[in-house]
Amino acid sequence: MRGGWDRRVCVGYNRGMATSDRAFRALATAEPEVVAELLRAVKIGLVPRGVKLTMPDLGPTRLDALAAPTDVDWVTQAGADRIIHLECQGYRDHAFRERLFWYHLGLALRHRPTRVETVALWLLDPPYSQHGGRITVGAITVEVTTVILPRVPAEALLDPPSTACFAAGVDAGMLSDEALCARVAEALVRGKASWYQRHMAVVAAAMAGRYDAMVAAMSNAGIEPVIIEDLVRFGEDRGLEKGLEKGREQGLEKGLSAVFERRLGRPLGDPERGVLQRRLRALGVEAVSDALVSLDVTALAAWLRETSA
Repeated sequence: MRGGWDRRVCVGYNRGMATSDRAFRALATAEPEVVAELLRAVKIGLVPRGVKLTMPDLGPTRLDALAAPTDVDWVTQAGADRIIHLECQGYRDHAFRERLFWYHLGLALRHRPTRVETVALWLLDPPYSQHGGRITVGAITVEVTTVILPRVPAEALLDPPSTACFAAGVDAGMLSDEALCARVAEALVRGKASWYQRHMAVVAAAMAGRYDAMVAAMSNAGIEPVIIEDLVRFGEDRGLEKGLEKGREQGLEKGLSAVFERRLGRPLGDPERGVLQRRLRALGVEAVSDALVSLDVTALAAWLRETSA
């Protein structure tokens, strides 16, 4: 535990979610204090310093009409009288506000009379209809705090280094993309950024159209960029030639092999490459990427030894 933080945190995974959201969940799982620092930086007073943050009991609500609370992205209890809930959104989804409403209501019912504050963190500029701070369903209204990352000034997140992983997706102001990404990379080095923070930095950059600048900045700073399926999709969105189906599969396998090797700290053996290839074809990119971001090194090595894939 660091800084009085209970490192247990409520994090869920929805296979229908976009890969940018999965990057946030992976970071929130491994380093929940980074999310708290982000909120302190962009919404002063929401997460006071010096207040103990702990994981509340998020067992089933026993209310069948509500989604299980363990589906939320991030939630913590701040002191004795407040629960803070955050959902990260990296793609346009008309159902997002409805999910926010029901998650908030489930938490409020579970922990009444404790106050629940819900935050919507957007990695892109959302449609105008999603900007509102109130969500009303029937006679019930929920207040939501909205944080739009592309509108946050860069300086707000470049110091402390723990929030720099989000800074490549912010408003650069007078900085060029190259200058902003160089400062992000410097902050990542200064803060000895984890794999999860580097992963989030590259995804945030790609969401803002700064992928090339971020990769170059990381290379210049001596940081190995995180390249997984997220970036393959971003590349396709940018109009890169896909090539033949077989060529795409081979390129993806090669990229994923490189990421597995970086996480394990060693080259993959031929049997492991075979398992990875079979799992990729049988399970799909999302399941393989999920293993990359959710398993520790020991479990990941065991996952590659399973010959029944």
